[in-house]
Amino acid sequence: MGKVYRTVFVLFFIFSEINTAYSQSKADSLDQKIIDATQREYINLDVLLQGVGLFSFEDTDFNGGRSFDLGVARLGVKGKVDNNFDYRLQLGFRNNPVLLDAYIGYTVNDILHIRAGAQKPLTSLDQIPSPGDTDFIDRSRLVGTVYKRREFGVTFMGDIGRFHYNAGIYNGSGVDTNKDNSFFLRSRIAYNHPLENNRSFAIALNSAYSETENETLGNSTGIVLDGERYSIGGDIDFNAGDWFVKAEYLHTEFEALLLAGRPDVTASYATFGYRPATDSVLLLRWERIDFDASDDIPDNSRFILGLNRQLTRIMSYQVNLNYQYNDDLIDDQLGLAFNLQFQL
Repeated sequence: MGKVYRTVFVLFFIFSEINTAYSQSKADSLDQKIIDATQREYINLDVLLQGVGLFSFEDTDFNGGRSFDLGVARLGVKGKVDNNFDYRLQLGFRNNPVLLDAYIGYTVNDILHIRAGAQKPLTSLDQIPSPGDTDFIDRSRLVGTVYKRREFGVTFMGDIGRFHYNAGIYNGSGVDTNKDNSFFLRSRIAYNHPLENNRSFAIALNSAYSETENETLGNSTGIVLDGERYSIGGDIDFNAGDWFVKAEYLHTEFEALLLAGRPDVTASYATFGYRPATDSVLLLRWERIDFDASDDIPDNSRFILGLNRQLTRIMSYQVNLNYQYNDDLIDDQLGLAFNLQFQL
């Protein structure tokens, strides 16, 4: 086991010291040619490819076990057309081809933009960025525990002074037709306050409600909903240039099959980031999930150390060291993940 630990930490150090002196000017030149050829206001090509390596320090499935994997493989197109319309179509190819985004938008003015179709229900702070722009290789578990990746529906968003709102009505069954004639409603309102020296502070509140039945809670809990569900939460985002802090809290109560009463899930996280150079970010995250919903899912806390490095304009890598403290049922766990990424 000692050899395994030493090997992993040597690899972690090597990844952190990768030198990009391999003809940087040539790489940038090729990157720019690709960007110029594929990025237009009316048609903009999206490509995201991730190659992932996973290692669990114990012989378990934590952190994905010990394997190589395809993180994300996506191809999309988006753009703006006449009369204030815009569009987006995106497919995922990690396993079988799957529809991700397929919507049409219309901008009335700065106060109101309408989007209809398959889309992300942008409620949580960590849910907003593309998987190619997240702080860590995986989003906070807060996101997947409560929300679906995509929903069919209509979103309304806009800016009123320093406030930004984003609200919508959806089927509540993911990228599928409405199965029980009830809807999933959600809202998010954020206040953005610019500060001196390129610093900024934002605070947001969010809520969600549905009565959808026979649908799982989130993406991976296995809990089947059977009636009302509501969520309330909030987040803060402080950016001070070289360093930043993000934190989020979410509480969800629901009715579920095979579970008595109104069980609940509470999740939170806090992230600290430091930019030692323009192309690098060092990260530390603490996150916590408490399940009153099921005795089979242990309450736990997770600590993640991260390093993000931009190699060229379209190539980057991430390294995450994950430690999970479990309150009961199973032992604490430790894992390492590496992601090499192409993003256009």
